[in-house]
Amino acid sequence: MSTDEISIRRCSWLLKQRGFRYWRETEMGQVLPLQETNPDFLVETLAGVRFLMELKSFEKDTILRTIQARTFSLGHMTLQKRANRLVRDAAEQLLPYAATNLPMVIALDNYRQVGISLDKHTLSSLFGELEALITIDLETGGAVRREWTREDDGSPLAGGRNQHVSAVLVLEPLERFDTIETEDDFSVERGMRVRIVYNEEAVVPLPKDVFSAPEDEHLN
Repeated sequence: MSTDEISIRRCSWLLKQRGFRYWRETEMGQVLPLQETNPDFLVETLAGVRFLMELKSFEKDTILRTIQARTFSLGHMTLQKRANRLVRDAAEQLLPYAATNLPMVIALDNYRQVGISLDKHTLSSLFGELEALITIDLETGGAVRREWTREDDGSPLAGGRNQHVSAVLVLEPLERFDTIETEDDFSVERGMRVRIVYNEEAVVPLPKDVFSAPEDEHLN
């Protein structure tokens, strides 16, 4: 299963709290001709903007949750590949609906806290790793220009890949109810926010005012 009950519940809380109307995959055929895949949500905002959303949940613990050693070495891409794989899978689910000309959003959920940080660096790296390009003056040996570029390293949104994906967001609760003995089962609703990064090469962009609550975090 690509999603589970708790992730769907948390996503539903978010959409309801924003006043959005939504159809789950079993109801979507009433509104939209179904293709060979079924996205998790068709969403309509108060302003009438519709977009498709595919939800992916992190399931298995990473080495950061299972390692017993006090010291160890861990490359960044070891964890980044987990996020890349979910985004790539979600993009494939959404692709059959590209002809609808609707914005398409991928939502990532890490309620299990499996040992991966969905921070700005992880989301930024979906577009490829940053590289510094430095132009050197051959006579003086000094740098005359510095600029940053994205390496097309095969990441799911690098090099113009998956331009039908408009944005990737992370679901986050405003509070958790964990205890020493048990982790939060999210049976009690609480406020939700998003951390979102936009695909500047998207064929159909998601309007940036769709997720505009004060708690939301927008990344470049």
